[in-house]
Amino acid sequence: MKKKAIVVIKGGFGNQLFQYCLAYHLRKNNFSVKIDTSFYNIKYFDTKNTYRNLSFTPNELGFKNVNMFSTSIFKFLRKINKLNIKYLTFGYFKGYNHTNLELKDFNLFDGYWQNKLLLDESKEFLIECLSKKESFQENIAVDDPEFNTLIHVRRDDYIGMSEELNISYYKESIAKMSNEINNFQYDIFTDDKTWVKSNDIFLNAKNIFDQEDFENDPILTFINMIKYKNFIIANSTFSLLASYLKEDASTKIITPTPWFKNIKHPGFSYENWMTVENK
Repeated sequence: MKKKAIVVIKGGFGNQLFQYCLAYHLRKNNFSVKIDTSFYNIKYFDTKNTYRNLSFTPNELGFKNVNMFSTSIFKFLRKINKLNIKYLTFGYFKGYNHTNLELKDFNLFDGYWQNKLLLDESKEFLIECLSKKESFQENIAVDDPEFNTLIHVRRDDYIGMSEELNISYYKESIAKMSNEINNFQYDIFTDDKTWVKSNDIFLNAKNIFDQEDFENDPILTFINMIKYKNFIIANSTFSLLASYLKEDASTKIITPTPWFKNIKHPGFSYENWMTVENK
């Protein structure tokens, strides 16, 4: 009998992709995998939580959906030890090694699974997923000097966590990138246009975009981000995945280190990526 797994999908666009990567890994390793998307029931959102949309339905990616009631039963049976169940949940941003877990017959995965090994294993799957969306293949192939460098500034929900990047990160990153590439110019993607416009370091930005410029659609925003050649990313899986998927031998990518100041996180940096201190 195949081992069974339920993977909970939650959070924003980037987090959803990591969770689907885990589901893909489990399916590839002969698990029967179902997806729980009940997080996106509107009642879960209040004034303290940033509203998120479900970017991919399980059916779009070849998975079966399972409802919240089934997941609740799953958790209940685990508590009373009626099934050989393992419930895996990890802290909000805690990484983990998905290759050496001791799994049981029934497994519930409720976490964010941000891990470089999982990302590298799933790159082709991610491209396959995103290729279902209009303009993805066209935009990822763009090689146009007009789309020189993208800078991602994320603040919004990070401010309450005290994890927004300091202006010094962007100042140093812009200086470093300008020394790395010819005819340096940049556009900014952000969730806080007011803050960006209030900082002189960004005066030379050609364009400043937010999701309202892309119909408040995270997928449309993401697909426009991958037009760019080089990236100064935020501590966000959104710009991380855009840069990771677009990268070729001549791409320049700058990433913050540490990823967060107050939350333990393994971070993301590859051998040919540049890092700037997150002070």
